[in-house]
Amino acid sequence: MRIPFTKMHGLGNDFILIDCREESYCTDKFDMSLMANRRLGVGCDQILLLGQPKTQQAIASYEIFNSDGSRAEQCGNGLRCVVQYLKLQGEIDASAVVEIDDELIDATISENGQVTVKMLPPDFSPTSIALEVTRQDKHYSQELGGKQLAFGAVSMGNPHAVIKIDSINEVSVSELGAAMQASGIFSNGVNVGFMEIVSDNSIHLRVYERGVGETPACGTGACAAAAVGILWGDLSPGKIDVKLPGGYLNIEWNGDIASEIYMTGPAQFVFQGVMAV
Repeated sequence: MRIPFTKMHGLGNDFILIDCREESYCTDKFDMSLMANRRLGVGCDQILLLGQPKTQQAIASYEIFNSDGSRAEQCGNGLRCVVQYLKLQGEIDASAVVEIDDELIDATISENGQVTVKMLPPDFSPTSIALEVTRQDKHYSQELGGKQLAFGAVSMGNPHAVIKIDSINEVSVSELGAAMQASGIFSNGVNVGFMEIVSDNSIHLRVYERGVGETPACGTGACAAAAVGILWGDLSPGKIDVKLPGGYLNIEWNGDIASEIYMTGPAQFVFQGVMAV
């Protein structure tokens, strides 16, 4: 089977996008982990499958799979890449509504190519992220790497734990991220963000993604870190500049738990190709 694909990235967080809207090969169980392998396949952090939407409001739906083949619920950088792909295909001009599961997401593209996405409101309830605790709190605690570390937890459509640290350059992201995964406190796994507060509207962030490992950028992770920082009072409601290893995202949230979070950042085309699987 030969599968056409488009390679894209958002701040170095890279994707294989496969447009399944007019093709049948996406119903087959091809090996996604092989396609994502950087030596044996194309190589990517996640695979995005574009499909026909269930609702008339949306132009397309999409599914997300991690590089290990596991299903992911949401991906902010991937979402921006989907919107940019639709723009490059000439299907949209400056705005789009896309569908993931039963949610509709609004997005706009500015003249300079930046994509702004209206994400869902942050959900701090433990049940939304399969966090095994007895009650909801602003801070939780878990022993990682021989130390008891405090963390915040939030769903941005997918589960996130956020740990505040003194220096982003002096933390073992892979070791502590894997330790949080192995702890079992999140029964469905979790993305782990390590946040350094720079000012009341600026943070540095590194993220260990479930099913992938550390990535250059994580859109939902940036939203999660900004939301937790505002919840804790370390950040002021409004616009937050998030510096990730791959570059900058702008996150905007007013601190109201019923209000959506806005994420703005780039999404770039890399190349198109065909892979035999």
